[in-house]
Amino acid sequence: MTGRDLSTAGDMAAVLDWRLPAPANHDNGPLPWIPGVPTKLQDDPAWGSYLSRRSLLVANLADLLKVQAALLDTNPSWVPANSRLSATLISELSIWRAANGIARSDLRPSGPPQLDMKLARWQQQLDRAIAMSADSARKSTLAQRHPSRRHPRHHPVLGQAPQPPAPGR
Repeated sequence: MTGRDLSTAGDMAAVLDWRLPAPANHDNGPLPWIPGVPTKLQDDPAWGSYLSRRSLLVANLADLLKVQAALLDTNPSWVPANSRLSATLISELSIWRAANGIARSDLRPSGPPQLDMKLARWQQQLDRAIAMSADSARKSTLAQRHPSRRHPRHHPVLGQAPQPPAPGR
């Protein structure tokens, strides 16, 4: 094995979580980064219905947060300045923040870095979506400042003589 020695890791459980393959025998969970209830537990007479109800509760609370986020007339304080995050992305981030207990005072849109593999990958996906929105907002601002960049047809074509203005202009 060419990886680092496990005993040097700050969080051995997180390292093992990254190294072990995800179990393949359960349904999708109530949120994209939360695994579903394993089949053996779903069928368990003592735990099956309880875990199914808990999963449904999480899904319902997430739906409620989506509705609340859509009704906001101002962006939450953690939305980056001068960004144009979609209502969908803001609602996804609101659910993420609530599910992971991210403090309102934490102005990082997706909060602190996650160690759990599935959480970290979902967080990276959210961070990429935020970055793409910020990049799109920058390009839009540049286009507004420099209209010729929006309309390349106004640039003369090399090798052509400039056309005189139409009469009356």
